[in-house]
Amino acid sequence: MSANQQIAIPSVNHKYKDRLFRRIFNNPESLLTLYNAINGTSYHNPEDLIINTLEDAIYLSMKNDLSFIIYDELNLFEHQSTLNQNMPLRGLLYFAELLKKYIAEKNLDMCSSARLSLPFPRFVVFYNGSAPYPERGEMLLSSSYETAHVQNKEPALEC
Repeated sequence: MSANQQIAIPSVNHKYKDRLFRRIFNNPESLLTLYNAINGTSYHNPEDLIINTLEDAIYLSMKNDLSFIIYDELNLFEHQSTLNQNMPLRGLLYFAELLKKYIAEKNLDMCSSARLSLPFPRFVVFYNGSAPYPERGEMLLSSSYETAHVQNKEPALEC
């Protein structure tokens, strides 16, 4: 190789782990196994799961990894190979789209005086990157709020 030649370094696909996670768990049987492992449950019927993963929310141009309803829970599972402190904000936007879809599919009327019955939201982020992070942790949307002028108040919105 001459001094003028450069070695071509292939580009790295940082999303391969995310795609692999989605591919492995994008069927009801595997997803139910993962759900049971996380929650210490022993559900056996994959038909109890309703997969409702967002595929490019139209105006948000975003996809979540996996979301599904089982009984009265709306579960959102995300996989990350890089740390992202904005996951609570992303979760909020995902849940807004998922609930909008749920309300439309069930023909629920938000203008009705009767309270709507909605599935309980659960958000789990799986991280397997190289930066150190605790095995379990909690991120809150409220950590992103500007709070310099707010004292002794609870936020009206949390994720």
